[in-house]
Order: sequence, then C-alpha cells, then structure tokens
Amino acid sequence: MDEILASRMIQIPTRRLTLEKLDALGGLPPAPAATTEDLRQELHTWAFENVEQIAGTYEEMRSSLDRSSEIVTPLRVIARLAGDTGFAGRLEDAIANFVGKPIDPENPSDVLAGVVRRLVQRGFRKVCATHIRLEMGLEMDSTYGRENVSAIPEWARADWIGRELRNRGIVDPRAPAERKRPAAGGSALNLYPIEPEFISEALAGQPGAPVVDPLSWCLTKEEGACGACRYFSVGCELSDRREGRSPSRMRR
Repeated sequence: MDEILASRMIQIPTRRLTLEKLDALGGLPPAPAATTEDLRQELHTWAFENVEQIAGTYEEMRSSLDRSSEIVTPLRVIARLAGDTGFAGRLEDAIANFVGKPIDPENPSDVLAGVVRRLVQRGFRKVCATHIRLEMGLEMDSTYGRENVSAIPEWARADWIGRELRNRGIVDPRAPAERKRPAAGGSALNLYPIEPEFISEALAGQPGAPVVDPLSWCLTKEEGACGACRYFSVGCELSDRREGRSPSRMRR
C-alpha cells in the first residue's frame, strides 16, 4: 500500500491470540451471521434516511480537525447518533490507537501511558493499579518480561505501575489515595487522582465522556458475571476471589 492511500485509511493492527488467551476465551468466537455486505447496505439505507441529522452533526464535529481526526469523524458521528455510550467509548479506545503517536507494544511504559490516556477519554479521573494492569493485559503479550512461566512480569506489578504513574507525571505523588471497595468485593483498592495536565493532554480539546465512578469497570455483584467481563481473559484477581479459583499469575 502506498503512503498516500495509507494516509486516507484507518490502520487496524492485529496479532495472533496466545494459547493462554485462547483457552481463557473458550476458543475462537463463531463468525457473525451478518456479512460485511449486509452491514454496508444497512448503513447506506440509514444514511439516506437521516441525511440532515448526519450532515449537521458532522459539521458540528469537524471544526479545527487535523488529517487523522478528519478520517475518523464519520465514525464518531455514527457513534453520537447511535446514542450508545458504551459503543462510543469503545470507538474512542480504538481511535486512540490510530490517531497520534504510535504506541510500541513492546514498551510497557508507553503502553501504560496510552492506557491511562484512553481511560481519561472514557471519563475516568482516578485510577488504581489493578485497573491499569488489566487494561495493559489486553494489549501486552502475557509472556513479555516473564523470567519463567510462574513469574509475574514487572509491568504487571503494582509497585512498578505506581512508580511509572509518578515518574511520567500522570498522578501527583503527594496526593492522598482514596480507598474504595469494588463491586466484586475483596480488599479495598487505592485510587489516585490523575493530574489535570495529563487530562488536558489526553482530551486534546475534545469534551470526552462524562466523568464516571473510578471503579465502574467492575460492574456487578451477580454470581458468575465475571465470565462476561472484558478482563476475564487476562486474569483478574478480584474474579478469582469471587469464583473461588486459585489466584491468577497476574496479581494486583
């Protein structure tokens, strides 16, 4: 693909699932019944039925855009008109991996900063090591940095995460932590406020999502609900305690 064409497209990086994650997911999910052609036709019909609303929303969102943001604006328009905050949040996560400086998946410090940046865009203003580790687990190869199969890699340790948050100016080391118990129960977690400067940089002039509870990622107390959690495949110690399993190799 030539550079001019590439500059007009959204790059979607992919990688093969590790056997560990594949086992945790119970194998590959079945292929969706609907084809991409079906989706294209549905979007085509929807666009012609909502021309004025789409045009107005696009004009509202396209002011002072750089090239990268301009390419993804149609997707943001669809997300806003869909009225689904969950979909909009997942879209912003994906866009954050496309727009701006690429993140090296082999550099845990950069991955951590990218994770917190996306959490800010999703409405988080306080973070804890457990949440960051789980988010990083979705992006990092679980074997990266391990000395042996039972070892915990440095990037998954709470002390390393805390040190990186302070060294990169993401949190104020002098700010007191708020201790709060997640919905899954267990020990209370230390929540640290994100620095205003980092929040401003992460939002880059965009309004971002409404501010959310810093433990809203742990959604429910219902028995068995952890199996549907987006972090289930990366080993969550909160889920381990609830479900009575042996602790995951990745710890808080």
